[in-house]
Amino acid sequence: MMLASIFKPFQRVLKTTNSRALEKALEAAKAIKKIENEHFKGQAIAFDPEKGKTVSDYFQTQLDQQLLKIRYHLGSFRTSSFFSGGNNYPRDKEAEIIEKLEFIEVVLKRYRDRPNSANIVNTAVITDTADSEKPIDQNIAHKNLILGIPRLPRGNNGQHSSLIGAMSQIRRELAPEYEDEVIEAIRIQRREKKIAIRWMFLLFLIPLLIQITSRNVIFEPLLDHFRDQNPARVEISEEVSERFLREFSRNKERLEIAELMGMVTPEKKREKLEEIAVEVYTQAGYRSLDALKNIAADLISMVAFVGLLFLGREQLVFIRRFIDRTFRSLNDVTKVYIFILATDLFVGFHSAEAWEVILLSITHHFGLPENQNLVFIFIATVPVILDSTFKLWIFSYLSGSSPSSVAIYEKMNQ
Repeated sequence: MMLASIFKPFQRVLKTTNSRALEKALEAAKAIKKIENEHFKGQAIAFDPEKGKTVSDYFQTQLDQQLLKIRYHLGSFRTSSFFSGGNNYPRDKEAEIIEKLEFIEVVLKRYRDRPNSANIVNTAVITDTADSEKPIDQNIAHKNLILGIPRLPRGNNGQHSSLIGAMSQIRRELAPEYEDEVIEAIRIQRREKKIAIRWMFLLFLIPLLIQITSRNVIFEPLLDHFRDQNPARVEISEEVSERFLREFSRNKERLEIAELMGMVTPEKKREKLEEIAVEVYTQAGYRSLDALKNIAADLISMVAFVGLLFLGREQLVFIRRFIDRTFRSLNDVTKVYIFILATDLFVGFHSAEAWEVILLSITHHFGLPENQNLVFIFIATVPVILDSTFKLWIFSYLSGSSPSSVAIYEKMNQ
């Protein structure tokens, strides 16, 4: 009974949050439905050549904003429902909630099940052409990869299939809507590029800022205050103790020299040493808690990163396409140079010192004792395994996508 009375206010807060989140998601779904009815004749919001790029971009922005609101508030609704155990609604209230969720699902389903934005263009815009025109065929295949458009499958008779493909391509190019579709495909690719660059920047910057901010603003003052209140409960590590003992010894030697030169009296020297000892001991206690601060901040940063990955699942597809397009646009020599530079920097024979610095920095970051034997064993095994795996992956990738790069890679390695 006591526990029930304690958690009763918490249950009320969860129920209020639950209802409010569902209402917000419903409002966003109704906003999307209103745009569809007023401007797209009840159809899904998509690019309309009659409206033009500026107007279509405006509606696309409105759609993205409302979809993000729905996703956020539905997540809040599910979370509060989980922690409140479903809230045990009456039957009429539960029916109302289900009705709202069904309306939201009807709106979302249209955009969840639709192809990626890059596939809005008619798949008939770009297809394979005749084998006799290999440069054009490779270029079209590249465009198909960029736009996410499936290639037309070839039949058993390659010549017959290529002839049909060539005739079909000519017919499509003569269609009045072909030019608009190609222009829209380019616009979609450019929009994907902007989204990919922005999300790569966010995936790097937001977790980093959260890690730095949470460590310096939350965990450092909190744990330092705990140390000030309970100095005896903080165990000073051996590494930190040795570092601050060396600092105390340097200050002690400096004061002894000053005493010999008559610049400091013995009483003044003793007072200074006591002040230095207290300061060194205090700082050693703070530094002993650095590992705990780092671990807590890293966990918060990791949660933020995973949350971004979950919320930006669609944007991750754009990032993959952007990286793939960028890499494929490089010439063979540049590709091979990047591969060799990466392997030599991280898994090359001369990278042992870099690995040692990285491993020692990691152990210091997490407050682990230095172990040179473990570091040397790691350097002797892990980089070799990575080097072999990386080179095998490079060979299999280049053999399929760019056979000429394999020959260049072998020559540059020699």
